[in-house]
Amino acid sequence: METAREEGGQGSEDDAAREDATSVADVSVEVATVDATLNKLCRRYNRRRRRPKKPKKTIPILNLQNLAILITVVVFVTVVIMWSLLWVFIFRRESNSGVYFAGMFRVANVEFIPEYRHADSSEFVSMATRVQHVITSVYRTSSVSRLYKQTVISDLSNNNQGGVLVHFWMIFVVPHLKTPSVCEECVSAILRDSVLMSMKNRSSVGFLEGLPVDIDSILVNVALRSDYTSTAVGSQCVDKLYAGVPDVSVPLNVFSSWGSLSCYIKLTSAPGSVIRLTVKSFRIDPSDCIYDSLTVYDSLLPMRGMILNRFCESVSTPISLVSTSNVMLLSFRLTQGRKIFQGFFQALMEEQCMNIIALPAGPGDAGVITSPFYPSLLPRQCSCTWMFQMASGPLGVALRFQNYTLKLKDSQYCEHGWWKVNEIIYCGNYIDHSTVFRIPAQNPEVVFRCSSRNADQPFSATYSSYNTNQPCPEGHFLCSTGLCVEKFKRCDGLDDCQDESDEIFCSKPPKICGGSSPLHPLYICNGEMDCSSGKDETNCTQETSCSGVSYHCGNGACILKKNAKCDGLPDCFDRSDEEDCACGNPTPLKRVFDSASPQQRIVGGINAVEGEWPWQVSMHFSGQLYCGASVLSDEWLISAAHCFSKERLSKCDLSGWQIHVCGWLIWAC
Repeated sequence: METAREEGGQGSEDDAAREDATSVADVSVEVATVDATLNKLCRRYNRRRRRPKKPKKTIPILNLQNLAILITVVVFVTVVIMWSLLWVFIFRRESNSGVYFAGMFRVANVEFIPEYRHADSSEFVSMATRVQHVITSVYRTSSVSRLYKQTVISDLSNNNQGGVLVHFWMIFVVPHLKTPSVCEECVSAILRDSVLMSMKNRSSVGFLEGLPVDIDSILVNVALRSDYTSTAVGSQCVDKLYAGVPDVSVPLNVFSSWGSLSCYIKLTSAPGSVIRLTVKSFRIDPSDCIYDSLTVYDSLLPMRGMILNRFCESVSTPISLVSTSNVMLLSFRLTQGRKIFQGFFQALMEEQCMNIIALPAGPGDAGVITSPFYPSLLPRQCSCTWMFQMASGPLGVALRFQNYTLKLKDSQYCEHGWWKVNEIIYCGNYIDHSTVFRIPAQNPEVVFRCSSRNADQPFSATYSSYNTNQPCPEGHFLCSTGLCVEKFKRCDGLDDCQDESDEIFCSKPPKICGGSSPLHPLYICNGEMDCSSGKDETNCTQETSCSGVSYHCGNGACILKKNAKCDGLPDCFDRSDEEDCACGNPTPLKRVFDSASPQQRIVGGINAVEGEWPWQVSMHFSGQLYCGASVLSDEWLISAAHCFSKERLSKCDLSGWQIHVCGWLIWAC
């Protein structure tokens, strides 16, 4: 066992010696390799140190090329930023400036079907899409194509001339600097020219991409954005009513629940008919149509050129007006408060106002002629013809108007209708007295045409025959108004001719207070004590015929007392002469539009209520109303220069002058 260990031990020692020898050899080789590598690196480093160093090249950061690139980048960024700001704050804001137009035209040769009255029907959508495409094509190829935005078809109606009447909106997005390029005349001209280019054979119908359009029916008006949004599809303040049976009244009632809104009611009626609207009562605050108003249009869109009438004040007496076709639009603008509208509308068959009238040869009134649809207001573009026939002889036709007169037409437009009497043109005008128009012909033809602008007051006239050799009976004289007045009424101080033509060229009558001769009417009941006994101012409250110099009471009666208003004595039976007598304050009496009341000599004017203008005074000379004046102070008045143009009046002599304020005589010389 020990031998074996020894042998084994000796063998182990030999193996260990060999392992040690191997390890040392390996280490010595590894060390040699590292040293060689280090030596090699050192030699390479030393060679580089012995070489001369080359100077490093410095690359300039801002050379000319880089500077140009940098400047270009800065300028580009600046331009982009500035353009973005301009677009956001100027161009984008300008692009939100929409310009709105309301228009209409008639599509000829197209049959109207009842489904067109409903905007949600497939027939309406199909027709509206076709018309919308045509209008869009016209303006997309026009000079305003970049500004045109869209067209919206609002309504389709059956025009009485046949075909389909299209009511539409057009919207343009226009910067303020380019607003003149989409003026009303420009937009209308684009549509008209497109139709005009395709017209043939002198027909008024042209074609827009196959759509037959009547050029005479084209109307385009600039409108408000509020009108467009208020009448847009889905608006909660638009109502549509239809009258299918003639002469059947359809009630209309609007109450204060519609306050502070702009609301619309669209009225349509059966084909071949027109619409009569009757306003029974309308309670609003008068504001000259600034806050409360009712505007009636002769179309289904609020178009300025189609206004029939505007109501800016309360109405208590029924008023009616008639459209020219079977459509009408009511536009209510109401503020908060108790606002009430009550009325009705009905369909009326169109009238052919053509009359043949046979007159008797005897004296006296033979009949009455009236304006179309009397007593309604005159519709736009109405017409009427009367052909008079009478027996042979020196006879003519006399027309007696209540508040109307005919005068030869001059270069001015006939604002209240024009008349053609035996090929001579006259203009009609509303006045405050009666006139007689005499036609010295046996069988005259009288033609009347309404104004095309808006509705007007109605008129009536009694007709009779008269002797052309002696227009007035014996003992009468002919006034400038055509009236016949007894000769003894000339120069009596009363306006019997209604235009004072019986009081011109008259010397002032003597003032005879005593004796059996009666006092001249000029001095009777004129508000002045002409006689010391005072008999000229007694019994002044007895009723008399109404004239320009008598006092009109509230009940329609007239009294002799000229200055009865607010004199402290109740002269009228209804005591209306002592109402609203607070001098210095306008009368609280509100005006009511009355179709029967005449307009004054001022075009479009109406009678002023006494006391309504407290700063106005009445200037009388020699007992007669001569002029008016305005109060400047407690000592000074201002009046027109022509009131003192005559030789006698221009002198510094105040004798004969009297000043009346609020019905009271405050100064006399």
